[in-house]
Amino acid sequence: MKKFIIDLSSASTGGGYYIGKNLINAIKDIPNNTNQYIIIVNENLLSEGTNLILFKKVSNNFYLSKIKVFYYLYLRHPCHYLINPSDIIWPFRYNQTFYFDWSLLFESKLKQLKFKRKIKWIFMRLSIYSPRKILVQTDILKQQFKTCFNKCNVNILPLPVNENEISSALSHKGVKSKKIIFLYPAVFSEYKNHAFLFDIAKKLWDVSPECIFYLTIDDQSYVSMVDKYKVKNVENIGFISRSKILQEMANADFLFFPSKSESYCLPILEAFALRIPVISIAAPYTENFGGGRTIILLDPFDIDYSVDLILSAIDSDNSLRINQAFERLNDLPSWQSFTETILDN
Repeated sequence: MKKFIIDLSSASTGGGYYIGKNLINAIKDIPNNTNQYIIIVNENLLSEGTNLILFKKVSNNFYLSKIKVFYYLYLRHPCHYLINPSDIIWPFRYNQTFYFDWSLLFESKLKQLKFKRKIKWIFMRLSIYSPRKILVQTDILKQQFKTCFNKCNVNILPLPVNENEISSALSHKGVKSKKIIFLYPAVFSEYKNHAFLFDIAKKLWDVSPECIFYLTIDDQSYVSMVDKYKVKNVENIGFISRSKILQEMANADFLFFPSKSESYCLPILEAFALRIPVISIAAPYTENFGGGRTIILLDPFDIDYSVDLILSAIDSDNSLRINQAFERLNDLPSWQSFTETILDN
């Protein structure tokens, strides 16, 4: 029997929560599983731990308590692996696998650090722990880690989509609205590039007022942006659950995702699975999903050109691009194999 300690205390929203929830459910579904799992969770994931050992619920202010709990677990419960998919692992052994999520650059403790200092901090940590195996999400990350850790075995393990969530969302697909709906499911942050969306929306209002942009941001940021740009075609549905976001996406005409930087960008994959055309910008993360073959790529420095591309997409048959995007899902692992790969490394 192996003992695993899996730290999901920082998996509260976004990609971290998605990984945490599906990782727990996949572990429960492993056949003939006799291993022992100690799961450190927060309140958001507490209900996901049925039939697993919930050792400690960590508060939202988890860093001080997290370190204390983590070292307690580490010293009192020797284990084969320490896994943390959404944050730096503190007591990391040299021969263990590290699943690296680039979104940690923008989350939690690293928020107050400038980008270059974030990079320096992360690689300093990894050089101390010096893992022999690293799992990353994309080829770009693989090359970056191979450059810094040439003795490491770096492999790619992309995130899969959850087929049950996709099926549930499609079952809630309603009657087509007269509006042309663009959904941008992202928190409000500078790198998420909402300013570009508002520039686009303002320009579109003059030529195609039936185009409506739906956001999932906090009310204060929404009111501030609307007051600044004086737009009438941007609405905010606020913070909603993952299932509700997928339902909104299934009923949207386009996923509009102009973020400047993403580690992986799961919403694009989910739009592929829902057969919704994707509008984004040219960036490394969109190239990872096929670039212009599967995604309508705008120029963030040319609003007029970008608006023309959107109008063309509205009037065009996007089925070829949608089909090519859907075919890329065949290259993804299942959640079962994703989990087994992490636990077997």
